[in-house]
Amino acid sequence: MKEVNCSEEHLKHYRFVKCYYYSSVLFFDSYPGINAGIYVSLEGRNEWFQMGWTGNEFSDYIFAFTTGEGWKEVKGSLEAGKGRYLSE
Repeated sequence: MKEVNCSEEHLKHYRFVKCYYYSSVLFFDSYPGINAGIYVSLEGRNEWFQMGWTGNEFSDYIFAFTTGEGWKEVKGSLEAGKGRYLSE
């Protein structure tokens, strides 16, 4: 996993956001000659009340286009720390 610069749009709204790129693997099996686009997404959110509502969230996704079967290396992206904190 490698930390990368977040987009200006994220930095404008979220002071504590961190962005990462990473590699992973997935296994694909299908009928011969099938081409596939695969999208995997995971999002999470925490909210709590401490002298006002606050919270944070993350989003993680992988998109892969693959032909053939077997294990494939894929690239992913993670954004964490998007949120509202009392110190802001």
